[in-house]
Amino acid sequence: MIIPIGATPNQPGYIPWINYLLILINVAVYLLITVPLSVQAVDLNDPQVQEFIRSIAQSPPPGMTLPDLLSRLTAYDLFTFLHGYKPGAPSLMDIYTAMFLHGGFMHLAGNMLFLWIYGDNVEYRLGRIGYLFAYLATGAAATLFFALFTGNSMTPLVGASGAISGVLGLYFILFP
Repeated sequence: MIIPIGATPNQPGYIPWINYLLILINVAVYLLITVPLSVQAVDLNDPQVQEFIRSIAQSPPPGMTLPDLLSRLTAYDLFTFLHGYKPGAPSLMDIYTAMFLHGGFMHLAGNMLFLWIYGDNVEYRLGRIGYLFAYLATGAAATLFFALFTGNSMTPLVGASGAISGVLGLYFILFP
């Protein structure tokens, strides 16, 4: 992977408020939801946990037994199951909530680095509302494209990677 260190042209005096807001929301969700829930155990008798267990029991991750998986289950796993986008149980709200959930710190850091570097120029060129619409639309389009290849999977998709890819695509079109 190539790690960017900057992009041009940066517009003097322009403050990319929407880009900063998107980064802030992603980081806030990570700090206020992901981190606390990642260390919190779940009650295996909770009906939502039972639904999660039924969903993953048929195909646990490779190399893991169901008891191993249950011993590592956290409240964040359950939260992502409930609010990540699942092609087998599609929800319009989950398309958008999934964009602000991440699988870990490095997932968040990589996405936010690319958004920080390229998003400001795209926001400047599209305008604030156009940029926000483009971010959300490309993120939704990427999520739905993912769903085409996963059938009725109940494995949730999380992360802003689709929206970030949309911003990168727009950057490369707008700044050839």
